Amino acid sequence: MANSLHVYDKKRDFTKTKEPKGQVEKGSDERRFVIQRHDATNLHYDFRLEWEGVLLSWAVPKGPSYRTKDKRLAVKVEDHPLSYRNFEGTIPEKEYGGGTVMLFDEGTWEPQEEPTSDSIKMVLHGERLKGKWALVRMKGKDNKDNQWLLLKEKDDYAKEKNDLVDIKTSDRSGLTMEEIAEHKESKVKEESEEGRETQKNQDATEDKKNKEISKTESSNPKAKTIKEKEKKTLPFEEAEVQLAKLVDKVPEGDAWVYELKYDGYRILAFKTGEDVRLMSRNGVDYTEKFQALKSSILDQVEGENFVLDGEVVVLNKHGITDFKALQEYIKHPDDKTLSYMVFDLLALDEEDYREKNLLERKEKLREMLKSAQGPVYYSAHTKEGGNSLFDQACEKAMEGIIAKRMDKPYSGGRGGDWVKIKC
Repeated sequence: MANSLHVYDKKRDFTKTKEPKGQVEKGSDERRFVIQRHDATNLHYDFRLEWEGVLLSWAVPKGPSYRTKDKRLAVKVEDHPLSYRNFEGTIPEKEYGGGTVMLFDEGTWEPQEEPTSDSIKMVLHGERLKGKWALVRMKGKDNKDNQWLLLKEKDDYAKEKNDLVDIKTSDRSGLTMEEIAEHKESKVKEESEEGRETQKNQDATEDKKNKEISKTESSNPKAKTIKEKEKKTLPFEEAEVQLAKLVDKVPEGDAWVYELKYDGYRILAFKTGEDVRLMSRNGVDYTEKFQALKSSILDQVEGENFVLDGEVVVLNKHGITDFKALQEYIKHPDDKTLSYMVFDLLALDEEDYREKNLLERKEKLREMLKSAQGPVYYSAHTKEGGNSLFDQACEKAMEGIIAKRMDKPYSGGRGGDWVKIKC
């Protein structure tokens, strides 16, 4: 599965398009994927998988489908740079691929087996695409070498109806294709003569303000110290989430604790004073989409500044997480009640709690959530009876359970300290 960005660069004029230049990068510990809705000559979806420092890419005319009987044609195209996973905007009309590009979904992926030149079986951990999928090269005299099929494999995420086609907004920005195109046009207007003059005036005002601040700080040494102290409210502003490795059996022994597995959106809550940011595991800001939870976090969680890790879910009448209902809420916010199931504490004020072991983190977390009555909840654990908890979860048609090493720090990534067992 050799890859190169030579073809990618050759097809583009980077003096005209804002697409990133081709550069092979060092890959991350977790392989990322992105799906981009691309309205070029024909509307299609670009399916991209991180592999050896680039994004392997396929154009899928009809887009991905959750129905196992749907076999989607996927045409292999040139490899793209990893930075392309952040591209959302408009490619100039006369340039290669001219049209609007939307970030439809993003996340990480795991190979189910070693990928080959004819087959890639994977598990997707996206915001919209989850579970087992496969890319299989088509064979036969009439098939070209670049023709593949994108298939949904049978698992709990497979559906009879493909509701992915109903999603018309960006997973990252929340904008429609039309709004992305309009956003591009508005930026062009800002760069007009009038816009440049306005910007020039703003820059002059900002320079004057900065000079006054510098003058104040130099005349009063304490001012700078106070300013730095005010800004340092958390030890970090972003974090790599800890992920669970899929295993077949519930691990046993005194080193493990067990929790229920929730089917929702993994969200980190960053609180500084009266401000709350809700960020996905991929760094996407969900604060506006989950605005209903912001006030609850401010009211129910004790602490001035902290970082929480949990899952945003919608619970059905039986108290079971309903992922489809959550997706509907994101598309059309309604009277569905969001819940935030909090299971870890990453920071409190200026202290980085990730260095502490799990039980220390959860003990402090439970103390901070002692007044929480919902929709913010403390996710409890048990130190024994992992198999029993797993059986109960499966009987109630839940996703499964998570087993965690109680003596380990929060290291981020998909190591072996957290494992998941699915029903």
